[in-house]
Amino acid sequence: MLLRWLAGYLVSLAVMPSQFLGEYDTGSTTDWSDVQQREGITITNHQVDSTNAAKIDFCEIHQNKKSPKAKDQKVIIYAVGNGDFYENHMRDYVRLTKKYPSYKIVGFNFRGTVASKGRAWSENDWINDCIAVIEHYRKQGIATENILLNGHSMGGAITTMAAAKLYSQDVAKAKKSNRSAKDVKSVKLINNRSFSNLADEIIVSLLGKSASAAITGILYGSLIGIIAGFSMLASIAVVTAALFATLYTTPMVVQNLLYPWMNGLLWLTFGTMDAASAYKSLPEGAVDHIVAKHDAIIQNKAGLHHALKSHNTLRKNQLRDIIQQEKNSAKVKAAEAELLNIKDSKVRYSDDPTHGFEAHNADLNMLSTYHKLRARSAEDKLPQQLSAEDVMDNKIQRLFKAKAKA
Repeated sequence: MLLRWLAGYLVSLAVMPSQFLGEYDTGSTTDWSDVQQREGITITNHQVDSTNAAKIDFCEIHQNKKSPKAKDQKVIIYAVGNGDFYENHMRDYVRLTKKYPSYKIVGFNFRGTVASKGRAWSENDWINDCIAVIEHYRKQGIATENILLNGHSMGGAITTMAAAKLYSQDVAKAKKSNRSAKDVKSVKLINNRSFSNLADEIIVSLLGKSASAAITGILYGSLIGIIAGFSMLASIAVVTAALFATLYTTPMVVQNLLYPWMNGLLWLTFGTMDAASAYKSLPEGAVDHIVAKHDAIIQNKAGLHHALKSHNTLRKNQLRDIIQQEKNSAKVKAAEAELLNIKDSKVRYSDDPTHGFEAHNADLNMLSTYHKLRARSAEDKLPQQLSAEDVMDNKIQRLFKAKAKA
């Protein structure tokens, strides 16, 4: 598209400011050769080709022990937020190799960030960067279902779309070769504190209620003035005043009215980054997510969790019915575990909404669950509240149907 060619790169810089970062010297603060020897691990850097001549830099960390056969090897690929880069998380990756000693832990940067080369002109470029890293491991014979994408914030949205695109391509290939689509496996995915789509994120989290109402008033007031032949200024004033009044009663009106304009503009210039639709297109047993209460960077009504609310509510009611009515103890236990996992998806940094920045960016060990299915007191027989780090580990184990090393 012409507009993407003209404006796409500028939009990408605004959406992913990590592209302004220069080369990062990982050895400036840490001697990784010493860490490798001390921890008994191997750290290697790689580059893989992506679309439009981009080169994607990524690191791989694993324990110095005999690896499983390729078909049994598990890989966790991490993607970070829009102002971040994987080198910031090397210590986390090293720690994860202790928890998952037979896994390969991978961190990568999207094109234009640190040592990854190339420019993004549309959302597809970032999606293809993620797929390029996945394909690097699939070419080694690693099973698709043994690859888990774990993305935070912007990285969560992109990995979700990448998983959906790859799954769709694999289904199409299966149908073309007369194989059943039911046999096609998806990569696993955990979406960590990300948005449903870029338009809602801009309207809800960036513009906010007042700015969104003002812009919507100008757009619709101008249209009414032109179509009805009224004074444009008067039309804008009346419509804007009416929209500001709705902010106190039905705030979703402004979001719903502005959404098609914002979404259309993004579609023309870069892409809508519709992570919610991508998430819903993946097999239910292959996906999971985490959301933070009082997240100020991706506010509630812009988040993926909000987009999944009706589905999650329906599923929780179904699980409660199974728990109450099912006589098979194994099915009851499975339903209880699934219900607990859904409830665990919502964590918090603090009850104080002024800590919204930390709720979004803090390490998971600084957030925790807070729902009634988990007890707060040691005397209770119910499971105790968990740190969000433990929640993440549980989700990884659930998706891989494996256990982490204690």
